[in-house]
Amino acid sequence: MIAKVNGIEIHESDLAMAEEDVGQNPQTQQLSGDAKRDYLVSYLADVILAAKAAKERSSPTRRSSRAASPSSATSF
Repeated sequence: MIAKVNGIEIHESDLAMAEEDVGQNPQTQQLSGDAKRDYLVSYLADVILAAKAAKERSSPTRRSSRAASPSSATSF
C-alpha cells in the first residue's frame, strides 16, 4: 500500500492502471520518477473522492429526503 484515501488503499498496481487511464496526456509525459508517481497518486485520490461524492448524491436515502422536501419541488 502506498496511500489511503477515505479508507481505500492505493497500491502500485493501481498506479499502473492510472497511468493507462491518463494515457497520452502531455502533462504526464513530461513527468518522471517521483513527480509522476505523485501525480498518479493525486489523480487516483481525486477519482476516489469524486466517486464517493457521486455515490452520496445518488443514494436512495438522500433522494427520498430531497423528494419529501417542499423546497426541492420544481415549478413549471
